[in-house]
Amino acid sequence: MHVVDIAAVAGVFGAALTIVSASRLSASGRRRERARRVRRVRRDPSLANLGDLRLRLDEDLPGDQARYAWERVVQGRIDTATAWRWLQQYGADSLVQVLASGERPTDLHRVLQGEHAYDARQVAVLATLAEPGLFDLTG
Repeated sequence: MHVVDIAAVAGVFGAALTIVSASRLSASGRRRERARRVRRVRRDPSLANLGDLRLRLDEDLPGDQARYAWERVVQGRIDTATAWRWLQQYGADSLVQVLASGERPTDLHRVLQGEHAYDARQVAVLATLAEPGLFDLTG
């Protein structure tokens, strides 16, 4: 239990440090640093930290969906590495749907490892039923 708590605190601290250090740069310096960081993480996804994940969610999703996904990651619903791999392979919209649908982290691992098929329609239906306020029901 304490190992998980220490890892969560370290991850949140890393995210805060990434965000604070980026705020001290000029606007152009922040863009360059962010672009460098994105290239590094794309080359080696194991480098992705909570700060990278937060920035990516904020860039790719509407505010309420980004907050929802972020809260699930911080609560330990899914680890950063798995969330990042899912973002890379299926996109941010899919990550929110998977988290809202109630899929277990082990199910996500199986899909990412090719052991289990990903049924986007089923996940979208389950997510919309579980969290209707997060998703557009008119489309």
